[in-house]
Amino acid sequence: MTDDGKAEKNALLKTWPEAIQLLCHFHVAQAEWRWLLDTKNSISSNRRQELMKIFRKVIYNTDTVVTIYLYLILEPSLLYLHILRQPLGMS
Repeated sequence: MTDDGKAEKNALLKTWPEAIQLLCHFHVAQAEWRWLLDTKNSISSNRRQELMKIFRKVIYNTDTVVTIYLYLILEPSLLYLHILRQPLGMS
């Protein structure tokens, strides 16, 4: 289990190519909060906490149906923002 550091992930992939890499919830949430705070992403200050609450519900949820509901129905703009910031070829 790691954060989303590229060097660390690449080293793990090289050493254990068959391993499943898991991301630490704390580090994922921390990165999300930093992204929401970054002014270049144009997230208004009054929406940041609301979006972070939704994001936490999604990452800590264990029910796939509920997760899909939260992501696609409750806050589609959050999904849109995440799709925009993913590098090509990443999901």
